[in-house]
Amino acid sequence: DFDGDWRRDPFDRAAGIQTVLDELATLAAFASRAQSASDPLAKLCARLANWLGDLARREAIRARDLDGLEAELATVARWWEWRYSGRNKQYGDGLPRAEVVAIRDHVIAAIAAFRQAADADLAACLHEELRPLVVAYTSLGARSGRLDFFDLLERARDVLRDDPSVRRDYQQRFTRFFVDEFQDTDPLQVEILMLLCADVPACADAAHVRIKPGKLFVVGDPKQAIYRFRRADVALYEQVKRRLLGDGAKLVELTTS
Repeated sequence: DFDGDWRRDPFDRAAGIQTVLDELATLAAFASRAQSASDPLAKLCARLANWLGDLARREAIRARDLDGLEAELATVARWWEWRYSGRNKQYGDGLPRAEVVAIRDHVIAAIAAFRQAADADLAACLHEELRPLVVAYTSLGARSGRLDFFDLLERARDVLRDDPSVRRDYQQRFTRFFVDEFQDTDPLQVEILMLLCADVPACADAAHVRIKPGKLFVVGDPKQAIYRFRRADVALYEQVKRRLLGDGAKLVELTTS
């Protein structure tokens, strides 16, 4: 879908990981200052201290594994202990709980920021690495005269968008469209549907067509959206729903099976 160059911001993964580890060590140091070992914050700090200790022992005998450590940090971020803050105002002698909570929240934000940057960098790298494969796959399909499911959708969208006579013919031939499982519709399918149901046949921009009143009926349940791997997106479903309602469609909610 996005064949242009992707922006890849400067990203030093090794330095980013070390920064997160330093933040975690700062929080882990509070484990010994807790009034009670059963304190929820103390449990988090103790678990972090144990994990960092294990990491130090591993790295004492082998070089740092940046890939493995990045994956481990994602797991650490999902620990249930991050969710609980405890109740007493004092975490330890002369140490207010609010101070430890603030540091914990800062660490959570640091992990989230690192993961976002790391994921963005990975996506840009994969995009660049996979582009030759996509080009080769497309070329091979063209040479052998074969189309996959995505190709069929793309070609159908293209001919409806680019050929006014074809678009007009199909708009006249099919007067009603009933679409079930609309929450699993992908972007190309939406474009095709919008072009077929356009109120003005001459409009070739699926993003700006108005639906002809009475021509389209869709049924969908966002809670059943399961086909993300086939490019379906429940956010697209909600977007189209708002668009149809804005064009005068009627919303009917089924509340009884």
